[in-house]
Amino acid sequence: MNKHLPEFRSGMAWLLKTFLSEKRGFGYVYKPEAFSLAHLDRMWRKVSKGQVAMNREWAEQFMAKRPTETTTRGACRRASIWRELARFARRHGLADAYIPDAYTCPIHADPYTPFIYTREQLAALFVAADAIKPWWLSTPRRPWMLGLLLRLLYGAGLRLGEALALRCRDFDPSQASLTLHGKNRRERIIPIAPSLAERLREYLRRFPDTPDAPIFPSPKRPAPLSDYAMRDSFNQILKDAHLPLRENRQGPRLHDLRHTFAVHRLENWIRAGEDVNAKIHLLSVYMGHKNLFATYYYLRITSQLFPDITRRFAETAGHAIPGEGNP
Repeated sequence: MNKHLPEFRSGMAWLLKTFLSEKRGFGYVYKPEAFSLAHLDRMWRKVSKGQVAMNREWAEQFMAKRPTETTTRGACRRASIWRELARFARRHGLADAYIPDAYTCPIHADPYTPFIYTREQLAALFVAADAIKPWWLSTPRRPWMLGLLLRLLYGAGLRLGEALALRCRDFDPSQASLTLHGKNRRERIIPIAPSLAERLREYLRRFPDTPDAPIFPSPKRPAPLSDYAMRDSFNQILKDAHLPLRENRQGPRLHDLRHTFAVHRLENWIRAGEDVNAKIHLLSVYMGHKNLFATYYYLRITSQLFPDITRRFAETAGHAIPGEGNP
C-alpha cells in the first residue's frame, strides 16, 4: 500500500485491503476512510483470529461515538464505512456480514443552519442578477452569466465548484443534460429542466466559444470565474435584491441555493403524495451524494420548515421523516 496509508494486519486484513483497493480503482480518494479502516483493523488485532467477524457487535463497537467526539458526525461516517464494507464482504462470500439500516445513526448537529430561500426571494435574486451591470462596456456577458449560474445552483442543485468547472462541451443541448465533475473525482450526468436548458442554449448562442472553454469564464484571463469573484458579485446581488447579507455566519450563502433545491424538491414530492422514501434515492444520486445520510439531512429540514404537510405525510409514511434522534 501507499507508504502514507496504514497497513492492515488483523484476521480481516485481506478484506480491508481488497475493499480499499476497489474503492481506489473506482477513483475515490478514500484517505480519511482508510484511517477509519485502520482503526477497525487495530480493534480486530486485539483479539484472536477466531473472534474477528463482520457481526452486529463489532459494527456497534466500531460505530460508537468516541469520548473525544463532540458530535455524532464521526460515528455516522463510520456507520457509512461499515455499511459499504459489509456489502463488499457479502459479495466476497461473507453472507452473514451485518449491514446496518439507514436509520442506525442519528443526524449530527450541523454548526450552520442553511438559509432556505422562499420562492419570492429566489425571484428577487434572479431579477437582481439579470440586472447587474457588466464589468465594463465591452463585456455584456456578466448579467447573463451570473443569472444563469444562480439558476443552475438552484435549479439543478449544483455545488459552486461543479458549476464553475463546467466547459461548453459538458452541456448536451439535444439531451438537455450536464456532465458534472464532482467531489472525489466522480463524474455524473444529470438532466436539467427544459426552461433551464433553453436559457443555457440561448446563453451559448449569444456567447459562443470552443468546446473546452469554460461556460463561466473570468473576465481577466482564459480561465473559469473564480469562486472569490462569484462570491463578491453575489454580495452585490443580495444588496440589489434587498435580501439580508451574510454576517457573523448568519444569512444566505451561495451554497444555500443547493440546500434550497433539495428542500423544495422534497416539499413538492410530499405535497404530491409521492413515496419520498423511494424518491430520496433519486435525489441522492442526482445531487452526487456519497450515501443517503447526507440526503436524509434535507428531509429533516423539510419536516421542520413545513410541519403541516409533513404531518399529513407522516400518517402513512412517518418512518421516512427523521426526527432529532433518527436519520
